[in-house]
Amino acid sequence: MTMDDIAAFPGAIREIIQVSSRSSASHFRVAIDHPESSIWWDALQLHHSPFKRHALMLPLFGTINEYRATCLVLLYALSILVRYRPSLWRQIQEGELDHFRSLIETFLSAVERILPEQFLEKITGQSISVHQPGSFFS
Repeated sequence: MTMDDIAAFPGAIREIIQVSSRSSASHFRVAIDHPESSIWWDALQLHHSPFKRHALMLPLFGTINEYRATCLVLLYALSILVRYRPSLWRQIQEGELDHFRSLIETFLSAVERILPEQFLEKITGQSISVHQPGSFFS
């Protein structure tokens, strides 16, 4: 990532400075304005899910930075592909485009786990904690 990439993230990010690192990865230090909130991370639109607790995500479609909306658009696009382009879908499933299959299956398995819980939390306004019976957290 570059400084321009970090500046493109939504939120009150400013004063982006590259800092040295022991690894080959790029590391940056930023300042975040948060006059309305007492904690700096409340000023950012963080994504929360069972797979990744806190993540700052760059919007895929311009200014739409709502994760649920992006997932619904991608699910709708996949449904159109399956229904109206069956030959292309067959190539993805078992043909020359099968390298996309693992990406789609990973996306679908994550979405079927995350979206219902997130929509329920948004609708009810309460935090929902869902665990499989017999797990460490039940």
